[in-house]
Amino acid sequence: MRKKQQTFVLLDEWAPHPRTFSKEEALAELARRYFSSHGPATLEDFARWVGITLTDARSGLAGADLIPEMIAGEKYWLGDAPVPLPENLPQDFQLLPGFDEYLIGYADRGAVLPGEHVGKVVPGGNGIFQPVIVSAGQVVGTWKRTLKKDTVEITLLPFTRLSVPQETVLAAVERYGRFLGLRVSLA
Repeated sequence: MRKKQQTFVLLDEWAPHPRTFSKEEALAELARRYFSSHGPATLEDFARWVGITLTDARSGLAGADLIPEMIAGEKYWLGDAPVPLPENLPQDFQLLPGFDEYLIGYADRGAVLPGEHVGKVVPGGNGIFQPVIVSAGQVVGTWKRTLKKDTVEITLLPFTRLSVPQETVLAAVERYGRFLGLRVSLA
């Protein structure tokens, strides 16, 4: 974009010296990047997300020098160095959109979403994900918004009573309101 106008460039001019990879090198680089940004994740998560066969996924893992970890009897993989999080990032309570990678990026969501609540997040099992509430890394409910003239009304639908202070909840709701540029109210 140049101001509001779309522009185009020739790839050879924009990236005159591209890196080239063999298939094995490309799969290893893809595995390194995926697991560094999504780990811990399984081989199946990687293959599903990237859209490759399990054979190609295994080939990528073999060349990627990743860190294996057993979690609940299943092998997960991590990148070689965890990505540091910003110091001011709130970790305890988040309102995430319906199709956030936190849930859709994995074949098995059981580590963060208890099975008895899957139907509340994906009602009807039709692939339509509701926005979720995440606290301490766990999906603890869903939420809805109602846009009004100059406000957004947030309705929280926790699975059980929330165990975080009210001011933590209000801070997350206020962040969302600032993102939209609207005042917020809790329903």
